[in-house]
This record gives sequence, structure tokens and C-alpha cells, in this order.
Amino acid sequence: MDLSTVARRIGKLEFAAVRLPFGLLEECVIARSWDEDAPIRAAFEYFLGSLDEFAGRLLDDEEICRRGQALKRETGFPPPGPAGPGAPSPWAEAAAGAGAPPEPPDAGADAEAPPEPPDAGADAEAPPEPPEPPEPPDAGAREPAARPPDVALTPTAPPGTVDVVFTLPADVGADRVALCGDFNDWSPDAIGCARAADGTWQVTVALEPGRSYRYRYLLDGERWENGGQADRYEPNPYGGVDSVVVVE
Repeated sequence: MDLSTVARRIGKLEFAAVRLPFGLLEECVIARSWDEDAPIRAAFEYFLGSLDEFAGRLLDDEEICRRGQALKRETGFPPPGPAGPGAPSPWAEAAAGAGAPPEPPDAGADAEAPPEPPDAGADAEAPPEPPEPPEPPDAGAREPAARPPDVALTPTAPPGTVDVVFTLPADVGADRVALCGDFNDWSPDAIGCARAADGTWQVTVALEPGRSYRYRYLLDGERWENGGQADRYEPNPYGGVDSVVVVE
């Protein structure tokens, strides 16, 4: 194996580590704070696609490059707009749609005087702050008895297996929830979650003890969601992260 091949492999691992925080930011903050059609969400996903495309070309990896190009096409961003000097930037429009201030006008252009700022003491409704993403638990500090609330073990499974109860909160905003993971070859149709009396989504799966399993929830067949309190989180080859449950 020549040095260039080794360097590209190391580069791919470093890129996966760099992209991981952006994937967590998109899943835990942006996807929960803005609708799917919000301009700021499309702009961020377009940025992720551009990052993948650039890294794929730099690392000579067609798979990463194609993934970035596909993500950019899916966002439909930047939106079409008037061309020419003075035309508004689509990136500025996306920022304005997310609550950010618009770009200032040209100082030399004729413009009306800005309106007087409102009285600081006047009642004004403050925009809601996005929720903070949950901090991944320390894998080395997990207590065996502290089973996370979205995954519970029960002793009623057949001999040689353990019943694992997967639970997703009721406020995820979905009509259908499927459980996908190593235990069902990531099939979106094999294991469906059902609504419990308290509104949460639940399903019980018999798993072999003594090993760990990657898993995620698929919402309405199009949006991925991680377990809020998995045993740990690990990056996947697609630029996102998977939840991991350890069955003892």
C-alpha cells in the first residue's frame, strides 16, 4: 500500500470527525427548531452538501462527492432570484427568514430613512430560543444500573435473549415510527413502533446479550431520529450518527 492511499484513508477518518458536530447540530437543533421547508434549514443542508462535495474531490472519493451533490440537489437551494447589481442575495433571504437581520443597504444608494426603533420598554414578543442539543453520555462512566429511559431491558424474552423495550418521546411530531438497526438489517418495514397510553412510541425486541447494537428511528419514512439517552453514539459512513444500545 503506497503512502498516498494511506494518506487518503487518514483524511477520510479526519473528515468524518470534523463533519460529526455538524450532523449533530442539524439533527438535534435545526431539524427540531425549523420546519422542513424553512429557508435556514435548506441553507444549512446545502452547506453540508457543499462540504461533502469539496471533501470528496479533495480526497478523491466519489462516494462522498456524490453524496454531497445529491444533498445539494434535494435542498433546492439557493432559491432562484433576480440577477444583476443590487439583487438580493438568496443567502441573505434565508438568514432573514430565520430571524437574522437583513443585509444593510448601500450607503451611496438613495433610500428612505430607517424607521425609529421601538421603545425599549414596549412590550415585544421575544423569538423562542432553539433547544440545546443533548450531551452524549460518557461511555466510560455509564453505570450498569442506570438504564436510559428510551431503552429498557425486561427478563421475559425467550431463553438466550433479552427483551429490549425501545421508547421514543411523544413530541417527535410523526404519524409513523419505525425502528431500524443491526438487528433487522436496517429494514424500514420490519419493526414498527406503536403508540402507548402516554403518547410515547414503543416496541419490544428480543436481542442476544453480550453485544452492542446500532439503531435509529425512522419518522414517516423520511426523517431519522436518534434515541435521546442511548448508551453511546457512533458516527456512520453517511455523515450522521447512530445510537448504540449495549445488551448485558
